[in-house]
Amino acid sequence: MEGQTHITVPGNHNIVVQGISGSHVTLNFTTAGAAKTFEECFRVIPIGEVQPKDIMNNRRYEVEQGFLDFFYIDYRDCDAKLLSSVGDWKHAMVTGYPLAGKTRAILQLIRKMQEPDQVTGDAKKVFGELQKSVLLIPKQGIAFKDEVEIPQFDCPVVAFFDDLQFFLNDEQRIRPTYAIFDQLFRREKTVVLVTCRAGRELTDLESDRTLLEYRFWEKFERVAIPYESAESRVIVAKRAELAFNRWLLVADPSSAEEQKSWEVVEKMTQRSFNGTYGSLFLPIDDMKLRYGAIKKSDQPLHQSILYAAKCLYQLGAHSNGWFFLNLILHYCRQRLSDQAIPPYRFERALQELADDYFLIFNEGALRVEEVYLEEVIEPNASKAKILSDLIAYPPFEETGKGSESRLLNTFIRQEEKASFEDIRREYQPVLKKYSNPFTSALLLRKAGKQSFQEMERVFQLMEKDPLFPLNNVAFNTLIEHTPDYRTAMRYYQQLTECAPGSKDPSLLPDKFTFTTLLRRTSDPKEISRLGEEMKRLNIESDVISYTTLINKSPDFATAKGFLEEMKKLGLTPNEVLYTTLINKSPDFATAKGFLEEMKKLGLKPDEFSYNTLINKSPDFATAKGFLEEMKKLGLKPDEFSYTTLINKSPDFATANGFLEEMKKLGLTPNEVSYTTLINKSPDFATAKGFLEEMKKLGLTPNEVSYTTLIKKSDSEQHLKETFDEMVTRKLRPNSHTIQAILRKVSSEHTVQEYLSLMLSQKAKIADKDIPHLRAVLNRWSKPAQKTVLKNWWLQQQDPPDGWQALFEQYLR
Repeated sequence: MEGQTHITVPGNHNIVVQGISGSHVTLNFTTAGAAKTFEECFRVIPIGEVQPKDIMNNRRYEVEQGFLDFFYIDYRDCDAKLLSSVGDWKHAMVTGYPLAGKTRAILQLIRKMQEPDQVTGDAKKVFGELQKSVLLIPKQGIAFKDEVEIPQFDCPVVAFFDDLQFFLNDEQRIRPTYAIFDQLFRREKTVVLVTCRAGRELTDLESDRTLLEYRFWEKFERVAIPYESAESRVIVAKRAELAFNRWLLVADPSSAEEQKSWEVVEKMTQRSFNGTYGSLFLPIDDMKLRYGAIKKSDQPLHQSILYAAKCLYQLGAHSNGWFFLNLILHYCRQRLSDQAIPPYRFERALQELADDYFLIFNEGALRVEEVYLEEVIEPNASKAKILSDLIAYPPFEETGKGSESRLLNTFIRQEEKASFEDIRREYQPVLKKYSNPFTSALLLRKAGKQSFQEMERVFQLMEKDPLFPLNNVAFNTLIEHTPDYRTAMRYYQQLTECAPGSKDPSLLPDKFTFTTLLRRTSDPKEISRLGEEMKRLNIESDVISYTTLINKSPDFATAKGFLEEMKKLGLTPNEVLYTTLINKSPDFATAKGFLEEMKKLGLKPDEFSYNTLINKSPDFATAKGFLEEMKKLGLKPDEFSYTTLINKSPDFATANGFLEEMKKLGLTPNEVSYTTLINKSPDFATAKGFLEEMKKLGLTPNEVSYTTLIKKSDSEQHLKETFDEMVTRKLRPNSHTIQAILRKVSSEHTVQEYLSLMLSQKAKIADKDIPHLRAVLNRWSKPAQKTVLKNWWLQQQDPPDGWQALFEQYLR
């Protein structure tokens, strides 16, 4: 076919690679349940042939229109961070609000892959390799509902998912979509780039249980595009030499005319600027005026088209901003009660709206600029009315059973501030027809964001209300949010009593029920009982269930038994399961064995795996070796990695070196790091310096920090100052504090003073520490010294048990 290139990749896949001349928007409407091949789901474009419209979705580029390819300001910290992440072969996620420039940041990054000579530093080599890569982009309209096998390529791969929230916007899509990501995560020489809108969309995805189980978010380096200050808009405009609304802005206006143009543009940008770069380049006020004229005119079809786009946008029924024309037309017919809108009339209205820069359309779809949808167009109808109109569409009837319920749930998910009673009242007509157990679970989860008590209240109302069907989905939601295991079991028992003898699987506990229960208990007997209960009910465990069982196992033998049982069932362990096994391993050799097993299976150990191995390493050299291996694999050591290495360091200089390395990487040492450094310090002054540094960073020294510093004190004055500060901070001394002080003081009278202070602070003495404390007190074993301490002790009233046992043994 003209304008396309064919390449053959391993795995007997013949992939069509889109070239420059053949670039166009491909629109495929995916219906539920239709299995898709890789070729149907992705476009493959050589990086050298990627065009702006491949990334920016065919937005217009002319000045004075709402679809501007603005002059990108390539100097922000977020751009440098994005380049650095990809330069380390790391996957990156760009977040920000509408018009912030998320997608454009990706385009600029790909331009650097096309011209790697522009890249400097360590990233240049990686970008040189990426120059020979291919770009994978999901086709318009694709919603992954089936797992798609991605073929092997004999070159590096860059995969780009614009608006991640679209691909992961309901529970039914998460697992197949993650399966695609997982294939990409496992590959060498592969970079996954995604954008995700900040705010509610990102927050909802981050709290999704399934994604958390997959540790999805940990795979990405986050690059946030922040709101800009009002002052920065002038700097941005000057750097861009902004061409805006017929006025040309020059960086250094010299003539009076240029100065005047600058003043006009400054006022216009001030009026339109909302904290994002994009708002500087979009004439929002003009958009509102033009839209106002449409609303006042006698053009009902024009109004209905924009109304439909706004409603579909609120619903999320679009593909990265593209709306299908047949859906828009059906909505217009429904709203106008005119089933005979001829195609030519509809097409003419579209063209007129395009001429006025409201939209663009081609190949069965239209696009309205996001800023229109966000800030300009108002649907002027309640969400329930919009939903009723949408459900009446023939296209939704064609998508199969359950699509109406998914629409209902999508709308309810957007009702952030509405109470349960508000939603019931507003959506009652639709709830009667289309409410399902997922609706009930969604409302329960929404109530749970306030408190578990509110969730229970809503659940009790649902039990008496036929509008809200309840099954294991709703009960699982409750069990997940219960404050303790006892409450969780109460709801489990209620679920089992709902339909005694029922064979309907939705009315019985499932694997999610048991996985959640297993997480809520650490009692080995309960864990064993739940495992037997699963077998009795013939509930097949999955990898997540077995991971939970292994994590909760009372010993390694039990954990390994679950691993063998899982393998017999044909389940393939994943990274999370192996990391759990590494953590459960009784010794370093076993833990390292699991690491090697992971690698043989083609699984990539993550930061948690290596942190555990660093912690279990028998010596410093081995621990440091794992740190270097992490770096080579592109994994980022964190605070735990360095804190463990500081603790294992053979001397103070090495430990302090890791502290400085942490700071250079932007990592904040924690209380444990600093306490370890205090312990390794060569003298009191150095140790005290670390304590002060902790406080400046807002960290709170604890009993261990002060006890360690007391051990380092080189005079009774320093000892007193440290102990007094500890008491002032209301930190309770313990056996180790008493022992450290007794080793430092020089007379029995001073011992008596400190013992009085610590007794008044109710210092706790553990039974296991009594022999050590008695040995220290024996330093004052001469009769006169012992008499002083004995007389002091006899004056104490109702001393704690540990103190009583200590002095009984000492004075015996």
